[in-house]
Amino acid sequence: MTIPAGYLVYHPKRECQNFNNTVVHFDKPKHNQDPYIWNKQFLHSTCHITQMRTGVGQIIFWVSGDTFPHFTNLYCDLVFVVKDKFFWEDKNKIELNDKLVDSENAYKDHYYHVPIDHPYKRRRRYTLKADELTSFQPQSRKSGELVDLLPILIGQGYSLNHLHSSFKAGRGSKPIPLEDKSIVLEIYNTIEKQSNNKLFGKHLEQIRIQNPQLQSPL
Repeated sequence: MTIPAGYLVYHPKRECQNFNNTVVHFDKPKHNQDPYIWNKQFLHSTCHITQMRTGVGQIIFWVSGDTFPHFTNLYCDLVFVVKDKFFWEDKNKIELNDKLVDSENAYKDHYYHVPIDHPYKRRRRYTLKADELTSFQPQSRKSGELVDLLPILIGQGYSLNHLHSSFKAGRGSKPIPLEDKSIVLEIYNTIEKQSNNKLFGKHLEQIRIQNPQLQSPL
């Protein structure tokens, strides 16, 4: 089965906070934070992952809009370039000393909660880890405004009606596969050009270390 070159993944609007002049959009510190950004390599283990065919080299664009499903803006809060795909030894349990775990904070905020919030019966569980050099939160300004992906997608031939209908899945949303690698790279390159401020994992990891209130409660 062919692996798409990328995905658009719609999720709820993120929290937004200023940390010593660095504005960050992030998952609320409640249960598992996913995708997890407070790490040198961003992590993805749960959100919509069972609806996706994932692989190394893929680019995942995480987005949210003003109103779902009939949004008029589509803000990208994470560009996730898949570098590694690691399967868990035990799909419903993981320890702090597991070789998969990046740090104690990543364990507390992400890994620990994953099998509790989303237990599996038969499916193999895995974690995607992002390329730390090419993955980032794209902000159009230093003041923290996110890049609006909608004009970029329309410029690549995606209609607003198509996006509205393709994201819709029952009461929630579903990922949109992007099959054409050249279009995915064009989207990535355009986002990069419009991102006057890029937040990388190594910087965000330090913000998490300095702000223990960001921990998900165990």
